[in-house]
Amino acid sequence: MEKFYVRYLGEDEPGYFLKDKIYEVIGKQEIIDTKTGQPFKTMYSIIDESGEDYMYSLEDNSQFEIVNPQKMEIAAG
Repeated sequence: MEKFYVRYLGEDEPGYFLKDKIYEVIGKQEIIDTKTGQPFKTMYSIIDESGEDYMYSLEDNSQFEIVNPQKMEIAAG
């Protein structure tokens, strides 16, 4: 999986996410429908403020935006 990042857009949720902070997505998992055997949802593993990685859905979620890593490198450099 290519490395990518998300910015949390919601209000601060101490212990979970902080508004406007960028988090690295470290993995993804397809959720399979047991009846059809087809994937129906993708979950992404993100290390949140608890220091642990948990699975979150980014589909139809206005709480996260995907951040372009090239723009992050330019801003940091």
